[in-house]
Parts: sequence; structure tokens; C-alpha cells
Amino acid sequence: MSLINSLFSGVSGLRNHQAMMDVISNNIANVNTIGYKGSRITFSDTFNKVVRYGSNPTETGGGTNTFQIGLGMKMNSIDRNWTQGTFEGTGTTTDLALQGKGLFVLDNNGERFYSRAGAFIFDAEGRLVNSSNGAIVQGKVANAEGQVPPGNYLEDIIIDSNLRLPAVATTDISWGGNLDSSSSLTRSEEYLQTGNINSALLVGESATDSNTIYDENGNAYSFEVTYTKTAADTYDMTYQLTDSSGTAVAGPTTAVVVLIL
Repeated sequence: MSLINSLFSGVSGLRNHQAMMDVISNNIANVNTIGYKGSRITFSDTFNKVVRYGSNPTETGGGTNTFQIGLGMKMNSIDRNWTQGTFEGTGTTTDLALQGKGLFVLDNNGERFYSRAGAFIFDAEGRLVNSSNGAIVQGKVANAEGQVPPGNYLEDIIIDSNLRLPAVATTDISWGGNLDSSSSLTRSEEYLQTGNINSALLVGESATDSNTIYDENGNAYSFEVTYTKTAADTYDMTYQLTDSSGTAVAGPTTAVVVLIL
């Protein structure tokens, strides 16, 4: 009988460790399966054969343990590992992933299924479906006011390809950043004109000079100055300020200039 027991124990180990290899191989085979959760296998020993029962200690002697011979082992459980997996970008906007506990709910011809795999696409009718079998993803759809209804009612997730959102006018804008303290001024703080007036001008003739100046908002204006000779070494200076459209915003104003030689 002892040889038979030895063979039985050895066979049970081989058979059940083959199941362990099957579980490990299946985990490796599904390393790139979307939403796959790996499994583990645990073992336990079987009944033991009692050869001799133990004895209790006495006043003059100690106790003895029961003599037992194991009869092999068996599979105790195959457990699914539900720990959180890693997230990877796929480049497909309809691919979804779950963080934490939860499952996708899918409807396949009236039957409800649950899955962690989030490889979804839109079909021709705008329904979000599983790319492998066409099962429709279920969920709670918000109403026209954007509110999700209470309760456990689920329906097909559909996004109409012809759906258009109404245009909404911009009411507020915001911006942030740092201004460059070393940038040049855009506002003309002071206008300085230098140069020589043609001494060959005759009385009544004029010479004109024009430059661009800027206000505190960076708007450009044309500043035009005209010198009209009225007598020897004496001129009337007339200046006028116009905006980009040519509209005068200041002037014309006349002042008398006397050249001191």
C-alpha cells in the first residue's frame, strides 16, 4: 500500500502543478489583452493517513504527536487579481479605461455583460460599441439641461454624428503673463524736431516735415509740421495731428518762429 500511496501523492503533485503551469501560461499569453486581469492558483494538502495516534503527557512522561502521512495535494483556489493596471495611450479617442473598482456594462442582443476592456468605437448609427463583437455600451445619458437622471435605468450611449452645438458668444476672457520691462516705450513722451530750414526759401514759401507718434495705447498718429516764411529769418509754424484714417485730432495750430543766428 505504501508504494501506491507514494505514486498517488506524486501523481497529484504532477497533475495539480500542471494546472499551475496552465494558469501561468494563460497570464503570459494575455499580456497584451486589453483589460485582462491575471490569475493565481493556490494549493492545499489532502487528508492525511493516521499511522498512530498521539498520547497526552503524564506525571512521569511527556506526550507524543500523532503519526500522519500525507496523501498528496490538491488545487485550493484559482483567484483573479483585480489590482489596478497601468494606463497607456492608444491614440484612439473612444478607447476608455477604468480606474479603481467598476466594470463597463454592455448589451449584446438583449443580454447584459460586464467587462474591463475599453476598446470601443462608434458604429454607423452613432452608438458606442465593443470593437470585437458589436455589444453596445450602456450608461446614463444626461438630458437637454445636462443633468443625469437618478435611478438605475441604463440606455445605449449614442452620439449623433450630425449633432451640432449652438454657438455661444464669448462673455469673458482672461490672460496672464509677464510684461518685458526692457521693452521700448510705445507712447511718445516727447517729440523733438531738429534740422535746418532751407535758407533759399522765399517769403510765402513753405517747408513741411512729417513723423509718426504714439499715444498711451500704442495707436499711431501722423504729426505734420509746416514752416511758412513770412520775413527774413521769421516763419509761421503750423502743426496738425491726424489719426490712421486721416482725421485731424489736433490743429492746425499756428505759432511764430524767429530764427536767431
